[in-house]
Amino acid sequence: MLQADEVGVDLGSHAKSRMITVVKAKGPEFIRFFKPILQILRQSGGSGTTSEVIDRAIELLQIPESEQEVALKNGQSRIRNQVQWGRLIWCELDI
Repeated sequence: MLQADEVGVDLGSHAKSRMITVVKAKGPEFIRFFKPILQILRQSGGSGTTSEVIDRAIELLQIPESEQEVALKNGQSRIRNQVQWGRLIWCELDI
C-alpha cells in the first residue's frame, strides 16, 4: 500500500494519514504485444517464424534485458511466452 502523497494525491492533512490502495488493471499482459506483432507480420508479408517475430517484437518495444530474464516456473522467458501468445492470437484470427 502507498501513502496518498506517494502517488501525488493531495487529500489534506487528515486524509494523508489513511492508506490507499493502487489497483493494477487485470487482464492478459500479452495484449501489449498485439500492435508490434501486427506491424512485424505486415512488414514480412504475413509470415515469420516464431523466433523472428519474438525477437523483433522485443527489439521494437526495447524490452530491457532485466525484464527478458524473468522466467516462468518452467524456465521459459516470461516476455518470450507473452509474445508467443500474442502471435498465436493473430495467427488464429488469420489476419
